Amino acid sequence: MSKSSPRRASCWPQLATVNLMGSMKRRIEDSGLAHFTEEAPASVPTSEEEAAARARLYARQRYVLALCSLLLGLAYLLAMVFFGSKVLRTAVANVANNIWVQVLLYSSAFLVLYNLIALPLSFYSGYVTEHRFGLSRQNLASWLSDWFKKMALSLLLLLPIVEVIYFFLRHFPNYWWLFGSITWILFAVILARLTPTVLLPLFYKIEPIEAPEVRSKLSELMKDTQMEMKGIYRFNLSRETRKATAALAGWGRTRRVLLADTLLDAFTPEEIQVVFAHELGHYVRGHIPRLLIWSSVFSVLGFFFCKLVLLQTTEVLYRAEMLTSPSVSDIATLPLFCLIFSLFGLVVLPLQNAYSRKLETEADLYALHKTGAHRAFISALSKLTARNLLERAPSRLVELIFYSHPPVEKRIRLAYRLLKQQQTGGR
Repeated sequence: MSKSSPRRASCWPQLATVNLMGSMKRRIEDSGLAHFTEEAPASVPTSEEEAAARARLYARQRYVLALCSLLLGLAYLLAMVFFGSKVLRTAVANVANNIWVQVLLYSSAFLVLYNLIALPLSFYSGYVTEHRFGLSRQNLASWLSDWFKKMALSLLLLLPIVEVIYFFLRHFPNYWWLFGSITWILFAVILARLTPTVLLPLFYKIEPIEAPEVRSKLSELMKDTQMEMKGIYRFNLSRETRKATAALAGWGRTRRVLLADTLLDAFTPEEIQVVFAHELGHYVRGHIPRLLIWSSVFSVLGFFFCKLVLLQTTEVLYRAEMLTSPSVSDIATLPLFCLIFSLFGLVVLPLQNAYSRKLETEADLYALHKTGAHRAFISALSKLTARNLLERAPSRLVELIFYSHPPVEKRIRLAYRLLKQQQTGGR
């Protein structure tokens, strides 16, 4: 069941390098609802109050770290645009004459340098903070191993994209934005297909669910759908965290539902069933193709926006002697390209998150109507909230800007409202 915590805006392709595995595991994220209890007197502390306060503190730290990550990325891009790009471009030209090799060397250095600069913040966010709040189970060696694998995968996947886009820039100056956006969309489709079968197994052990009672519960839900039991797997999320989660991942024949072992081992069969029903709702309602279409529209708009801004800005920077060439097809424009695309992404982020929240609500509704297990839905999400330290009610502004899923309190109100309608016969 998808998370209720905020989505971090990422710059493309540079910040996407750091967060690529987060993109791969966009649906492999924690979600839930806080415990629903009667209100206690404000002067009498309760365990629920303490847990909520701890969750708020965790959320605040995550907000601050996400903002720091964003500012660091933008600062790096600005520094490269105004100072570093010309130096790096000159160094690359001194090493190689072939344009393809120059693009490869420049892009590699550009991306690796950012990963190294961001490493302290990534370490504090992904290792120190998670241990401080008792969520992480990784030792330092395991965390560093994952960090290196994520960076290597990012380079392996993004460098060919950069090469193709700059090929279009050199040979199709008027239509490169259209060809580039098509390439990016195809990349997203390929990535969706590869994620559950090729990429995630690099980090987790994925195997079919064997527990008979769980299999029976899940099989009941798959009647009248095209999902098969062979498409349901467990993965060992416990290797790195105590958080619990579930996800729908893949495309076409690789589509499957993934349930974390932390969820399967700590939840009742009824709770697992309703969590699975949420993910099944994403499948039945066609949310993956709908999200792909939605993202494709913004990709085309983003590339077109880059086309409008890139040409004029490149000319200005060249006149200021910050670039070695006035041509937008020169690889030295890569930081500027990323900066423009990142600013566009920040502007449209609230719209993308609003649509994502809509789809998550649809999946919640499907799960509740399909199972009728409103109390199991609430109890399952209550456990997830406790395990994952989710904030129950962020401010409306934070929700609108950052949240890709409905906040905890709204989801629990939805479940109770439907339960009341069921008990009163829909009155």
